[in-house]
Amino acid sequence: MALKHEFSIVDKSYRGYEIFENIETISISDDIILYINDSLKWIDTIWNGNSINKGINYYGYSIIENKQIFKLIKIIEAWKYLFSLATEDFYLTGCFCIHDESYEKLFFKKNKLLTELELLIFLCKKAIKQNSNILHRGI
Repeated sequence: MALKHEFSIVDKSYRGYEIFENIETISISDDIILYINDSLKWIDTIWNGNSINKGINYYGYSIIENKQIFKLIKIIEAWKYLFSLATEDFYLTGCFCIHDESYEKLFFKKNKLLTELELLIFLCKKAIKQNSNILHRGI
């Protein structure tokens, strides 16, 4: 099973103490999160309910508040545009594998990836409309 990061809409008062089971959730591949992670560090988030940090908490949870959601939308839209220029099937360079002394080659289907990114953009816009926050749950 591939690792995923989950994004959901939560109320502004939410600080991560409850786990919700039946909320709208968008999953993004861990491979893509790792690939775009440097640009995600341009947003300020609340990690594990209390400390403000840059980017998303890879192993824990992060809360993305209103002004930062706008920034997240712009970052994801930029990546979506860039990936739209790829061939239908394409590879990205992943992490370095010590035992093989080479980089991973990550395979993607363009339409599937663009759909994931579009769903995340839609979720973010919906959160802004509802005056809510985005909850990111790491791996």
